[in-house]
Amino acid sequence: ADDDNILLHGLQSDIEASRDILSKLDEEYTENEEMLSETLTMIQRADGGDGHQDAAMMASKVKHLEQDVSTLDNAIEHLQQKRHEMLSSMDDKLSFYKKRAQNVSKKKEMAQQKLNAWKLDLRASRDEIMQLQQEMDNFCLRGMEQNHGRRPMTELQLKQYMNTLRVKTD
Repeated sequence: ADDDNILLHGLQSDIEASRDILSKLDEEYTENEEMLSETLTMIQRADGGDGHQDAAMMASKVKHLEQDVSTLDNAIEHLQQKRHEMLSSMDDKLSFYKKRAQNVSKKKEMAQQKLNAWKLDLRASRDEIMQLQQEMDNFCLRGMEQNHGRRPMTELQLKQYMNTLRVKTD
């Protein structure tokens, strides 16, 4: 019930607003009609007041103006065609550069992908080198300065190391 009242009230206000607009348009139309009538009266007085001659003269002027409009329409159409031709020729010229730009963009993207792949390979290689370095350190003893602080294990030390690894895995 409340929704119906709200809807009814909204419709009534819309109808009232439309009536107001209609009355204002009616007033404006009446004013314009009066102004046109006054203007025609002034023109008739200035030309001597003969309505038939004025009508013929107005018809001639109207016909002349219609011809001018037709001529201008043709000129506009001609200029639009010329503009379209110029734009299509420019598009043809620009399409070459657009294709080149697209190719350069593709090459750049491919180069970026290769670079990223190489970076990943480099990281993996560094990790592998570090792991191998650590394994090598496990097989060497520290303390010898001439071998950069490393000295290979003796046969006995290597056997002991391998036994400790076996014990850990069992």
